[in-house]
Amino acid sequence: MTTNHPAHGPVSLERLHQIREILSKAAAQSDGGNLGYAMADAVKVIDGVLSIPATLPCPVHLEPGLKFGKGVRTQCLLDALRRRTDYYAELEAMTPEQRSGHDAWIADFKAMLGNASRGNMLQADNSPVTPDTWIPVSERMPERDIDVQVYCADKKEQMVAYMERNEGEGWFRFASLPNGGGVYCKPTHWMPLPSAPQQEVNNV
Repeated sequence: MTTNHPAHGPVSLERLHQIREILSKAAAQSDGGNLGYAMADAVKVIDGVLSIPATLPCPVHLEPGLKFGKGVRTQCLLDALRRRTDYYAELEAMTPEQRSGHDAWIADFKAMLGNASRGNMLQADNSPVTPDTWIPVSERMPERDIDVQVYCADKKEQMVAYMERNEGEGWFRFASLPNGGGVYCKPTHWMPLPSAPQQEVNNV
């Protein structure tokens, strides 16, 4: 077998179709026995893999904090699962000292996210919030991909967040993680952000 044979590289979709064709023909020409049945079973497994849709048919929420909307490429979900598996493997391999340093970094990162959310909220509206300005999500949702102020009962705080274009279950993204994932909450109420202050023009 030469070193440039496809078997030495990653299994692409095209290569998977080739393997299926080879096994299917070999199984049909087989006179039975364990090898023939094994090849037929392998064809069934490959058919199952090939039937996976290219895009997600529904939203997928991976705890903790990763959410993929309907229509997102399935490969994005698979890549995220692979990264998460690698991440947990790295955690398992850490010494107690390394794990302690890692946990301290995570705590600092969470504190930074919390401060940024509170800062955005204060910058967005320095005036007292009147209860009748809040809009229940059960009555009306905001436009997608537009920053709004939300109240999340589970986190017991207000923050600036937005609903992603493919979102279908009411989750709002209020922060992004270094790995491309997001931090989400499911608010009970929202309100538009106030307009930016008007600049005074002095006529000279």
